[in-house]
Amino acid sequence: MVKQGHIFINGKKIDSYTQEVVTGDKLKVKDQKLTIEETIQEVQKKSTLILFNKPKGYVASKSDPHNKTIYELLPPEYINYYYI
Repeated sequence: MVKQGHIFINGKKIDSYTQEVVTGDKLKVKDQKLTIEETIQEVQKKSTLILFNKPKGYVASKSDPHNKTIYELLPPEYINYYYI
């Protein structure tokens, strides 16, 4: 999505995968079917936001006996994360 120009911070299109954000920055993710706008807030515990473009042929499920899941593609430290 970064490569396609769909990620904005404080209204500016992001062109780097290593762009840092700080408390108060406004994050916008926009594509043809979805727009998400959030303000980065300081939280008490460490949190991680993972933007993941699900490839064709995979399902967004923790477990599926008939299909490959996105969790097969993620590093082990992200296996216990929830997705939306």
